[in-house]
Amino acid sequence: MKAIRFFVLSIVVLLPGCACAQGAPDRDVQELASALTKVASAVESTVHVKHEGAGLKDAALLQKATKHDPGLLAPFRSFVMKAEHNGDHALVMVCSEDGAKAFLVDATCTRGAEPSPLELLQSDECRIDPRAVARVCP
Repeated sequence: MKAIRFFVLSIVVLLPGCACAQGAPDRDVQELASALTKVASAVESTVHVKHEGAGLKDAALLQKATKHDPGLLAPFRSFVMKAEHNGDHALVMVCSEDGAKAFLVDATCTRGAEPSPLELLQSDECRIDPRAVARVCP
């Protein structure tokens, strides 16, 4: 009887811990997605509202867009970031540290950060085709 009680108690104590451990990566991605939306909005504002950043892309565009608040890029220090625009909308991508694979993208014409670059851009490469912005944000 004590063995069964111990077993049930162990299950009750351990299961919630397992559930929390599995949710942590999702929470990290959600926090990055939220931060990415702010960066993408800054890029769009720089290009569309302030009419600055013509001819800039990637790091140069991100630096220009976040000049007012460099802390916007802080959550992405260990990632490679790409940025492109078409004059009206922007596309900002977060890639793996080695720059090989994209895992988060924000097209400013959509509702928020898209966790699946594969669906949005038909690729998971860390590369933004200049035509992708026009295709995603017609």
